[in-house]
Amino acid sequence: MSVPVPWDLKPEVYDRLMDDVRWHKWIDISIYRSTFDFRGKVDPVAALAIHARLELPPDTQGVEEPRERLAEMKRLGITNWRRGGLPPGETRD
Repeated sequence: MSVPVPWDLKPEVYDRLMDDVRWHKWIDISIYRSTFDFRGKVDPVAALAIHARLELPPDTQGVEEPRERLAEMKRLGITNWRRGGLPPGETRD
């Protein structure tokens, strides 16, 4: 069994791993899951700053969606896309 790691612990680890580009894909996946998983939680301001530093291959799929959602979360003041509330009139499929 695994459990979510609190967001407060992640930025320090990401920062330590940032110099090794081989970790960037995994940092991207971690931020994605923190953003979209039901139990995930993220500081959108910090996550955007970390995500901007990632060097991902040009063919990496789905890079823009997390950035767009994180920017929207920052604007809305929420910490999880699935649980954090939606703009008025928007529903989740």
